[in-house]
Amino acid sequence: MPQRTSEQSETDVVLIEKNGRFFFFQPDIGVIASDEGIEGAYGKFSDARRAFWNEVAQAGLEAGGQGAVAGSRRPGREIVAVAARGRRGMVAELGLFVAKLCIVFALIGGVGAVVVTRAAGGIATALQQIGPPKPISLADVSVKAADIVKDIQSLTKEEKESLLRSVAAISRELDPIVEAWRKPPPR
Repeated sequence: MPQRTSEQSETDVVLIEKNGRFFFFQPDIGVIASDEGIEGAYGKFSDARRAFWNEVAQAGLEAGGQGAVAGSRRPGREIVAVAARGRRGMVAELGLFVAKLCIVFALIGGVGAVVVTRAAGGIATALQQIGPPKPISLADVSVKAADIVKDIQSLTKEEKESLLRSVAAISRELDPIVEAWRKPPPR
C-alpha cells in the first residue's frame, strides 16, 4: 500500500449526523460511508478507504500533497487523466448552441434598445431646441440667387470655364431623367 503523508491523518475525516444516520467523509480523497450507528459507519468508512488505497496501489499511483492522488514518479510511467463526463449527442449540442445564441441575441437586443431609446431622446431634445422649420419665402430665394451670382462673378476665368464644363456634364447626365419625367413611357 502506498505510504500516506502526515497530512492524511484521521483528523482529515469529517463526521456528519443527518436524519438519524452517521456519515464519515474524507474530502481530500472523496471517500464517504454511512450507517445508522457511529461504529457501523466508521467500520464501513475504514473498509471503503482501505479499498480506495488498494486501488491506488494497484494503479501504480501515490498520494501527493493534501491526500490527492498523483502519478507515480517511477521512470517510464505516464498517467493520463480522462474526464468521466457523458458525451452529448448532436441534437443536444445544437440545442445548447441555439440556447446560447438566444441569450446573446437577447443581450444585444436589450443593449440596442437602451441605445436607441437614448439616441431618440437626444434627437427629440435637439429638435425642441431648434424649433419648427421656418417657411422659405420668395425673398429668401432671391437673396440666395444674388449670393450665387456674386460668387460666380468673383471667380477667375479658368474657374468659370471649369464650372461651365461641370454644369454641362451634369445637364447631359440629367437629360434622360428630365425627359422621362416630362414624357413618361406608355404603360
